[in-house]
Amino acid sequence: MPIEYFNENQIMKNLGFIGTGAMGNLMAHRLLTSGHQELFIYDRNADKMTTLKQAGARTCASAGEVARNTEIIFLMVLTASDVEAVLFGPNGAFNSLQSGNIVVCMSSISATKVKNIHSRLKKNNVGFLDAPVSGGKSGAKEGSLAIMVGGDKEDFNVVMPYFEVMGHNINLIGAHGSGQTAKAANQIIVSVTRAAVGEALLFAQREGADPEQVRQALMGGLAHSAILETYGARISKLPNLIEFDSPILKKDINNIVTTAAELGLELPFSRLTQEMYNQVDSNND
Repeated sequence: MPIEYFNENQIMKNLGFIGTGAMGNLMAHRLLTSGHQELFIYDRNADKMTTLKQAGARTCASAGEVARNTEIIFLMVLTASDVEAVLFGPNGAFNSLQSGNIVVCMSSISATKVKNIHSRLKKNNVGFLDAPVSGGKSGAKEGSLAIMVGGDKEDFNVVMPYFEVMGHNINLIGAHGSGQTAKAANQIIVSVTRAAVGEALLFAQREGADPEQVRQALMGGLAHSAILETYGARISKLPNLIEFDSPILKKDINNIVTTAAELGLELPFSRLTQEMYNQVDSNND
């Protein structure tokens, strides 16, 4: 993104980014090259900060150090426990956050956990947005992520210019936690559709058809989807056409089924998909 991306009337904020793994690294890189002079970063694995440091990012020794130098902090860590650790754990960001700062959690965690975190931050007048993403590493690299946001509109408007560096389809869904609810709905569709694509191509193969030729034929009909286009293209060339080996999807579908049970809601297809993802780990034990 060229430096001209931000217009001259916009006030540039000091930004922090915590969690520079596969997705976070690409997202942080877009912020770093969008016209910002400095981006403060932290990851508990120092090696994961190397490429961003070479690109000009300021590396920090802790999440607290990031908070001391920034006004908006983006979090892109794996689990709810990781989010709580970088915020409230030893050397976490919480004690260094100032009134008016904004924390943006782009990790996929439960809506209940988001509400609890927001409640703790609000007592110190720290803004909070939950803003999980969809689009994978290609979307993170290209700045075309879908970003589903929950929180106050005022905070959303402040962070919007930075969201626009990382994504194209950006929506304020509603109150805190609603971004995570939208992401959970996304993951239900993704996980169940991936299973359906795998079954369809396996059926075609066993009937003697070329799975890739079948996939291309289906692209022109009602079965067309982003999953069929990208995921289907990858697995159509693999010996095993049904794949349930995805730690991130496994984590998300487990959280979804747990939340559904708390709501007294039965999600039979999600539960079946959950069983298949968990079976992979059982087979690997």
